[in-house]
Amino acid sequence: MQAATLGRMSATLPAPPIHLHRIAYSQPVRDVVAPGWQLLDDLNDERPDWFEYWLIRRFLLGEELDEQAFYGFFSPEFSAKTGLGHQATHDFVAARTRRVPMCCCSARNPTWARSSSTCSSRAKPSTPA
Repeated sequence: MQAATLGRMSATLPAPPIHLHRIAYSQPVRDVVAPGWQLLDDLNDERPDWFEYWLIRRFLLGEELDEQAFYGFFSPEFSAKTGLGHQATHDFVAARTRRVPMCCCSARNPTWARSSSTCSSRAKPSTPA
């Protein structure tokens, strides 16, 4: 099948679900989680030596996951560092979900939303990008 045909077909498919989680380390952070973000509560800080990894790992192992969905985990500082709220982040991911199996975003480089080279989104080898 030609790449152009695959591109048109993927444009007609419904976008997969996108679940964006905001990590809350403290009660003040938890109290101000903006609408749209799903709260991932780390107030107990069970494994401070593992930082966010423990919380994300526990979520991925303990929740029933939709294999078609995209899951994102963001620090409380993400929006302040990037200037992007929930909707802008959701839109950025949604624009890529039909073409890539994963989108990795980092607030360490706040230009990620303006440059595809700073947000890693890799297509499967057999999938046209």
